[in-house]
Amino acid sequence: MDNFMTIQNWPYKWYGFWKEYGPNYAKYPSAFDFVDRKRNQSYDKVRLKEYLDKGIVVVSTSRLNFPSPFTGKPGRGAISYRTDGTWIWFDDLFEYIDAHDLAIPDEWYEHIKRNNFTVPEIKYEDLDLEKLPLPSL
Repeated sequence: MDNFMTIQNWPYKWYGFWKEYGPNYAKYPSAFDFVDRKRNQSYDKVRLKEYLDKGIVVVSTSRLNFPSPFTGKPGRGAISYRTDGTWIWFDDLFEYIDAHDLAIPDEWYEHIKRNNFTVPEIKYEDLDLEKLPLPSL
């Protein structure tokens, strides 16, 4: 991962895929590089959580494959990729925002605010999965 990547200049439309997930994710950024208490405290967290929770589920898998990047502990149950049609994220992202001062890319937060913290209405059958910005480095 290039060291110049920050939340101010994040070039992707995906977020929340961390090198702490294991050897297969070695090229991804560290979640610890995106901790920013000041920026995190500026968020409208109630509305941000609602937005992140209302993203459309694209695919789900076991949380056992994705331990917390902050504690290393595996989660229970399922974890899903979610999307708003533009961005894609894991649905546990807000846990890290809330408990560990994780910040999200400035461009994404501005996108969320422009949408008035409302995920656009997208019918799953109209979602073009081929065009989603799936994580890759």
